[in-house]
Amino acid sequence: MMSESLDELKRVEVNQFQEELAKTYFSTASSKEKYSSQPKPAAKDKNNRNRNGLLLAIFLILLIITSIAFMAFNRLTINVKITPVPNSEIDNNAYTGIVPFNKNGELNNDLVKHVVFYESAGNESSWGKDITVLSNENISKKAVLGIDFVKPISLKEKILCFLARGNSGGEEFRIALRDNENNICYSKISTIENGWQKFIVDGLPAQDFIDAEKISHIDFEVNPAEKNFLNSSTIYLKGMCLAKQEGGPEK
Repeated sequence: MMSESLDELKRVEVNQFQEELAKTYFSTASSKEKYSSQPKPAAKDKNNRNRNGLLLAIFLILLIITSIAFMAFNRLTINVKITPVPNSEIDNNAYTGIVPFNKNGELNNDLVKHVVFYESAGNESSWGKDITVLSNENISKKAVLGIDFVKPISLKEKILCFLARGNSGGEEFRIALRDNENNICYSKISTIENGWQKFIVDGLPAQDFIDAEKISHIDFEVNPAEKNFLNSSTIYLKGMCLAKQEGGPEK
């Protein structure tokens, strides 16, 4: 009788042990199955931060490139007005305070300090008493006439006037202004005709990029795009002067 009671007690203990073991095993397995496929929150947050950082870096790079392109394009801001002049003369009655680059047939040393031809300017290039010649030695490159002033001039108070014509017509031409801090601003490229044309350079559109009140140097460039022209790229200049126009610069 006692033996049967002990055997029954052992079976109950074994059954209880097996039940507890089964509960533990299946509970653990179920927990692993439930959570093992989900990413850790920390890893997910890190991935999001990395992606946001990459997107921000790409945006900043694109913004910088756009800003550089915008600045480069808008440096071509000098307003160069072309007025045909059939009689080949500037109407001095329309201006006051005229200061010519040539005076009494000679260089006006009160205004102009140096005149130099450089880049591919050829031997035909010369500063004359009446007419200045700017000619290419290598027509696939630009030729430049550079003028340094005795002291900086203001193109906010005055405008630069001159007459120009091309040797054959179709020559390409532009102006470059440089201030006393070596900031440079260019005009857009103009095409010169065979007949004389009046040019008026207004420095006000350039004042966001250079100091228009302290212009120390002006370049006249022929073939600035450095195209390989079939004929020579030669232009003629005369009547260069600074002047104040009543009512402000022509627009």
